[in-house]
Amino acid sequence: MGKTPNPCIICNKKIKFNALYKACNDFGASFIATGHYAGLKKDASGHNSLFKAADLSKDQSYFLAMLSREQLDRTIFPLGNMHKSEVKKFAALHGLISSEKKESQDICFIKQNSFSEFILKKQNIKPVPGKIIRTDGEVIGTHNGLHEFTIGQRRGLNCPGPAPYHVKKIDIKNNTLVVGFKDELFKKELFLDNIHWTGKPITRCRKIKTKIRYRHKEAESVFIPQYSENPGITENDGTYGIYGTCGTDKTDKTDKTDKTDKTDKTPELTEFTGKNMAKIIFNKPQYAVTPGQIAVFYAGDQVLGCGTIQ
Repeated sequence: MGKTPNPCIICNKKIKFNALYKACNDFGASFIATGHYAGLKKDASGHNSLFKAADLSKDQSYFLAMLSREQLDRTIFPLGNMHKSEVKKFAALHGLISSEKKESQDICFIKQNSFSEFILKKQNIKPVPGKIIRTDGEVIGTHNGLHEFTIGQRRGLNCPGPAPYHVKKIDIKNNTLVVGFKDELFKKELFLDNIHWTGKPITRCRKIKTKIRYRHKEAESVFIPQYSENPGITENDGTYGIYGTCGTDKTDKTDKTDKTDKTDKTPELTEFTGKNMAKIIFNKPQYAVTPGQIAVFYAGDQVLGCGTIQ
């Protein structure tokens, strides 16, 4: 509860590609081809590795990061080396109606209703109004239901202030929406679970780039697996021994102003609490790290894997 999942990534793995591979087997076909903008390259073992598309403005590798190696081995992305402008010209030349079709930016299975209405209907729940409070505990407004909000959201708060408020925390236990100013929503680290690898797993501290949502520019970071092979990096070690080892800058350049969230005494997650987890430490703090979203790991243009933000 209180998390914001990414349905497109989960759908690709569990619904769309599963159905496509079933049809592929039923027809006796060897491969499936989709219109995703993503690339595939054979690795040393002969398996397909997932890469970004040539057209980075349309790259969809983020949405495909949960696909299994078996799924990738039987997939072809014909548009992976083409730019969108080339694809539209090709489609027009061959009289394909898709050349004039507008692009969809919405979730495909939500056609008319808003996201909040869809959630209420499908989950058969009733909205419960509650308080909107600042991080210092002051009540500044009310909300019509926490299902309408996600971390970083500005729209729909209707709470005037000296600067725009952003959703910082969704407190399910107290039915409270905690808001703050934009500079209060930056975090330098996060925990992940349900780690999935498109290739060989990372078993030791490693510098990577991490993308925490589709429109986010992947950021330089350090990946710390739950059980690391690196000396001095152990499970539940608060420091993880990464500085110097992975080349991260440990100089604290952050604002020293007290921005402690006084609305919830529950401590931030500071250690591994389950299996198949990892920790990401960014070189620079990132805005609106959102529980439930998928963080995708990159090495250059190659997708290494992904995990669910906690």
